[in-house]
Order: sequence, then structure tokens, then C-alpha cells
Amino acid sequence: MANKIFITDFDGTLATHDGLVSQKNREALKRLSKNGIVRVIATGRNLYSARKVISSDFPVDYVIFTTGAGLIHWPTQNILVSHHMDQSSIDETFECFKENFIDFMVHEPIPNNHFFQFFATGLENLDFEFRKQHYGSYSKMGLSGTLPKLATQFLGVLRPEQSERVYSVIKDSLRSLNVVRATSPFDHQSIWVEVFSKRAAKDLTSQYLAEKLGFSRLETVAIGNDYNDEGLLNWSGKSFVVENAIDKLKSQFESVAHVDQDGFAQAVNRVLN
Repeated sequence: MANKIFITDFDGTLATHDGLVSQKNREALKRLSKNGIVRVIATGRNLYSARKVISSDFPVDYVIFTTGAGLIHWPTQNILVSHHMDQSSIDETFECFKENFIDFMVHEPIPNNHFFQFFATGLENLDFEFRKQHYGSYSKMGLSGTLPKLATQFLGVLRPEQSERVYSVIKDSLRSLNVVRATSPFDHQSIWVEVFSKRAAKDLTSQYLAEKLGFSRLETVAIGNDYNDEGLLNWSGKSFVVENAIDKLKSQFESVAHVDQDGFAQAVNRVLN
């Protein structure tokens, strides 16, 4: 069956970690359009962050942002999907993170989910501090009783001594929610634990878009590099990973070149040729 949708992760897959997309990868996106294939970026970035690196005239049709919590038609900037956590989910996650001594942020609803409250344990956590500083005035210290009634997500930054153990505890404790592991885009090694509503996921939002456009799962192609791409890669009809992907994904999916060697363009060539 012919491919109709090509879905790519952004940082570390389509773009280098500084948010730059090579000319070769841009040309590959244009080739997809010429062949009638819908182009989709599926990123962990929020809309504010995505707009900083994806220009209004960038050659893409849709952007799935905040790991599937939102979907926007890029040319018109019309938001089509926004999934939020309700009060009970917020309260449950808040208690779980506090009990496990996690430094975390609670993000406001879409489209303002670059604003967040932060809750710190007071223990050293350089990546957590860097993220606070990166967002500057968009962040504020959270206080008891100030949690929003709706939130897009919780984002916990694990300290080195917490690692896999705490992630597993959180995932097991919050089974009614979507708990996602990601690698920090700042130091490229800290583990982030992100919690969303159950419907907010790259694969589910991709499925929604495919069905909206009248396409089946088998007509989709996806490419990624990190833990938060795993669900999407498992769902897609055809999947690739770049050479710089985590080992777990490289053992499961077809590999293409490193992001620095235009692996995305290589995947497009394999699909079109």
C-alpha cells in the first residue's frame, strides 16, 4: 500500500540538537510533498518552543507537539487537538511526585503550556535548574494550593541517583495516565519523566490525524531516536531510527544514517525509491 503520511521526530532526528535542519533534510521534506505525502513533525517541544525553531513557512503540514498533547495545522496555525489532565489526575500525580522526592514542573493548558510552576526538593539537580533558567519569566515557584484545575503535563527531572528505579515506580503508580520517559535536550543524559492524560501520546495523536485524513496505519511511515518515540514507531506501518538513536530502538527498527549525516533524507529516499 502506498505511503501517505511521513511522521518525524524533530530534535535528534530531523534536526540536530541545536534545532537546525540541514538543507538536504529540507529538500527531502519538499520531495515528500511533491509525491503527495503528508509531512508531520511529532515533537516533545511545546508550541512556544517549536515556533522558535520551526518557521511559519517551514515545509511541513502538521506538527504534533508536547509529545502528542497537541496537534496543529502548521500553515494556518489552527490547533486541532489539545489534551489536558483533569483535577483528579493532577492531584494524583502531584502526590506521587512528592512522595518520590522528584523535582518537577506543572505546565498550564495548551496553548500556554510553556508557562509552569516548579516544585523543588532542594537537592542538587543541575538539569532541573537549567530548565528553570531557560524558561525564565515563564516559570514560577509553586506553592501549596496553587495547582491549576487543568494542566497539560507534569515534567519531572530525575537526579542521577534516581534513574530507572524511580521512573519504573512512577509508571507503575500512575497506570491511568500516560507516563513517558525522555532524555533531557539540555544535558542529553538526565532522565525526564513526563506525565500526560492517557490520550496524549505521539502514536494516538498520529492515529487521530491519519484517520481524519482517511488513511490507515499501514499507510504511515515514522522515524525517531529516543524513548518518547517508541510508541509511535511501534504503531506506524513502516519505521526507521537514526544512527544516533538509543540502543533499544536500534535493536527493533531499521536504521539510517546519523542525524548529522542526514539520516532523515536517507529514510525518505528509501521510501520514495
